[in-house]
Amino acid sequence: MLARVARSIRVAMLGVAVTAPAAAETSPAIDVKALAVNVQRTPAQTWPGYGIYLGNGFVVTAAHVAGHGILTQPQVVVAGRALPTSIVKEGSYPDNDLTVLKIADPVPPELAGLHAAICAGAPQPGEAVVVATPEKVTTSAIIAPEVLPPDMRVKFAASIRDVYSTGNSGSGVFDADRHCLLGIMSSKIEQHLRLIVNGEHVVRTVGLAKHFVPSQAIQTFLGDLQIQ
Repeated sequence: MLARVARSIRVAMLGVAVTAPAAAETSPAIDVKALAVNVQRTPAQTWPGYGIYLGNGFVVTAAHVAGHGILTQPQVVVAGRALPTSIVKEGSYPDNDLTVLKIADPVPPELAGLHAAICAGAPQPGEAVVVATPEKVTTSAIIAPEVLPPDMRVKFAASIRDVYSTGNSGSGVFDADRHCLLGIMSSKIEQHLRLIVNGEHVVRTVGLAKHFVPSQAIQTFLGDLQIQ
């Protein structure tokens, strides 16, 4: 699932005191795929939801993936095992599309000792990134806001170029070199072109960009959560 923007341009949803880690960079040796998990509601939704393990049992995902936690009772799926969670902090799409979950102890061995560092600074146009899900890691790059329609350039400034080949809602966008977390995937921006083909009117959908919640917004959302 991914959130969507409308008109002929559409944006689609991709689907305790705690201290946020200081903005930092991880070692290039870190396996970002190992940090990626599935997030599923109860009962499970029909589309895949993703999240990123931050450390100390905490997982960040897109708010629209987890849904309203008191109703959806989201679980984190690791190595095929569905783990119960508690809702630590819940946002809402589209203005604050983040939710933090806490895996019930004990943390599974696949995640033990892992943590994601959050990138300092804003994503820069042309910056190489990788997008991580449990299934795969794909490459892309940050686009310049000027690629987007004028009324979207501020709100959706943190976006990548590859719309259909990269992970959807809740997947992690990582700096390709530093392997720190640049953002959480939120929505895709599509343009609907009305064409005449062989005398018939057809509509073709073109992906313009894929928007993610950037690292600075994640840091603000985490506030004083003790992630590490």
